[in-house]
Amino acid sequence: MALMQNKNAIARIQELRNDPEMEPFWNDVRAGGMQAMMKYYNDPAFLEMIGRKLGDVIPSGASGGAGGGAAATAAPPMAEVTDLLSAARVGDDEAVEDFLAVGKDVGMKDAQSRTPLHFAAGYNHKSIAKMLIEAGAPLEAQDSMGNTPLLYASGYGRAELVELLIAAGASKEAANTNGKTAYALATADARNPLSKNQKILEMLKL
Repeated sequence: MALMQNKNAIARIQELRNDPEMEPFWNDVRAGGMQAMMKYYNDPAFLEMIGRKLGDVIPSGASGGAGGGAAATAAPPMAEVTDLLSAARVGDDEAVEDFLAVGKDVGMKDAQSRTPLHFAAGYNHKSIAKMLIEAGAPLEAQDSMGNTPLLYASGYGRAELVELLIAAGASKEAANTNGKTAYALATADARNPLSKNQKILEMLKL
């Protein structure tokens, strides 16, 4: 499989150990080993996610699994905006504003229980996060692994989103199913820019 033969991609996947969105993958791999890993590499949704995260190191046309899976190209196509979740994910401010104006559910969830605010926090869409918070987005909503939007912002190293969420009242005591708080995610890996941001770390300390 091209992905597994790409040393740069493998190294980058290792860097995603503290990525909240990747927790189900790492938990399954720890429990099921290579068999569990191959299950994910035949999963189109997982390959699409990896394509987004590693687009700069996976060669165009790389794909996974015997069935071909989803191509993980150097420039993944922009997802179609069909609802508030997808608008928040791709950073479409105008679409988010329109969906909110017609009363769309600001707390809607996807299959992994992620809300629009999770996506805004993870992808560093500050203006969208502000609109969602002002519209009453649930600050303590948890995804399937117990991660709140603040944990996403911390795990992804989004300093401005951490500040915004804390100012809005997000709980820094919230922990995911692995017992990790926002502070723990921010300091778990030296490559996370928040691990060297004393201002943010002081805000996240319990």
